Amino acid sequence: MDFNQRDYYFQMQQLRQIPYSLMYPYPDLYMSEMETERDLQYLQQMYPADAKRMQKKVEEELDKLEYEGSMMYDEYPDRVSMLLICDRIEKALAREDAERQAREEADMETDEDMNAMDMRRRGRGDRDDPRFDRGRRNLLEVLLFNEMHKRRCKRRQCRRFW
Repeated sequence: MDFNQRDYYFQMQQLRQIPYSLMYPYPDLYMSEMETERDLQYLQQMYPADAKRMQKKVEEELDKLEYEGSMMYDEYPDRVSMLLICDRIEKALAREDAERQAREEADMETDEDMNAMDMRRRGRGDRDDPRFDRGRRNLLEVLLFNEMHKRRCKRRQCRRFW
């Protein structure tokens, strides 16, 4: 038996001694991650309509930040940068709201039903309240920080295996 055959024989003997369960220590790790992701998506479907819109914008904005060396993956992300991201999302949502409101008003003018338009405006009276905007902003920040945490954890777990 030459050296190469002996080395191969020795490696095969070592492989036979390791139980199969220890060769792959976490066989259901990926399944539990998939279950968790599916559960999160299901619960996000139950969000109110405004929160769903915010969540969609947050995901779009963070998709732009998913690259190597991004501030999203810093050990301690800068709070000012995070608040600037929130500002960008808030402005995009405000633009969408203004466009939707302009379309609704144009539709109402074609119907020439001013009473219905007054009723809709009365229903939006709480949006002039500054507490409403502060609550909306707080929700936006929470959604952003939560989504960022989820992505950071996912990246950390992927790096562990590669």
